[in-house]
Amino acid sequence: MSDIAGNTAVAFEELLQFLYLTPVGIVKFGADGTIDLVNPVASQVLLPLVPEGNLDNLYDSLRPLISDLGELVRSFTGNAGPILDKQRVEAKAGGKRQ
Repeated sequence: MSDIAGNTAVAFEELLQFLYLTPVGIVKFGADGTIDLVNPVASQVLLPLVPEGNLDNLYDSLRPLISDLGELVRSFTGNAGPILDKQRVEAKAGGKRQ
């Protein structure tokens, strides 16, 4: 392995470790809602809200809570920024409202 490829692999692993240790939920998903990566914090927040415990597709998993999430993401025209801002989402998980 070349030095560049080796350095890139090391940097990638360090970045993954950082993302998994970040105390904020992070989800990487495709335009169709298919989830590619979920860090532990995001899993801890999302899994109790998903009745089937299935986090394959973000839009499908959150449809009972935010029915138009897929459409909101698809209609977003910016390069970055909030899609939902100060929208309260409530769910019942483990017998408690969250």
